[in-house]
Amino acid sequence: MSEYDLAVIGGGAGGLVVTSVAARLGLRVALIERGTALGGDCLHTGCVPSKTLIHTARVAHRMRHASAVGLPAVEPEVDLGAVNRRIAEVVARIQAHDSAERFRGYGAEVIFGAPRFTGRRELDIDGRSIRARRFVIATGSRPLVPA
Repeated sequence: MSEYDLAVIGGGAGGLVVTSVAARLGLRVALIERGTALGGDCLHTGCVPSKTLIHTARVAHRMRHASAVGLPAVEPEVDLGAVNRRIAEVVARIQAHDSAERFRGYGAEVIFGAPRFTGRRELDIDGRSIRARRFVIATGSRPLVPA
């Protein structure tokens, strides 16, 4: 059974910051992510894709209203395939900074799989058992609309 000073559950923004700092301070760190890539919802389905799409919409709006600054206004032709490719490119560029290799380079072990507590200081990750002195649960959140 592998032993760590710290096990970080969740490879999104919060988990990546904790892992980076702890590993660079010399702690033995396991970063556990149940998905297939690090970066979390913000990178893959939330903040980054939505902000990229908003930027595209703002550029189109400025093109339509360019006459307000003395330029000819034009109606942009929207190519949704190109917009989606642009979103994927932006995500991929940021994903390079959130790679497992980067965190391994800091000294952390990156483990992909679904973690489950089996004891006070033990986790099972798809059949692999680890122990840690401390845990950080950084699995993100979901909004709740009150009934």
